[in-house]
Amino acid sequence: MIGEVGAGAAGDTATVWVAHTSAVKTVKVMRGENSGKVMTYTNVVRDFSPAGTWTGAAVTIDVPARSTLASDTDGVAVWVQAGQHGRVLGAAQVKLAAPLQGQ
Repeated sequence: MIGEVGAGAAGDTATVWVAHTSAVKTVKVMRGENSGKVMTYTNVVRDFSPAGTWTGAAVTIDVPARSTLASDTDGVAVWVQAGQHGRVLGAAQVKLAAPLQGQ
């Protein structure tokens, strides 16, 4: 999967982050006040990491559509954040076909 970040105002660098997501995840809670309950969560981030740096010039970044850590992902979210912990400058999300189970 290839993502493009268009040109913008020159300035400080920004971090391009990528997160692999699952639309729905059901888990049995083993400990705590919800112990023994089955909980269903939505829009679960399965992993995320920096994918590159944006300096204001247009850039193309190649990122994997599927997570290498979780086989049940069915979406990718990408956001551009000033520095590493600043304000979010832009974001997008792509829903993929059904997750690849067992891979």
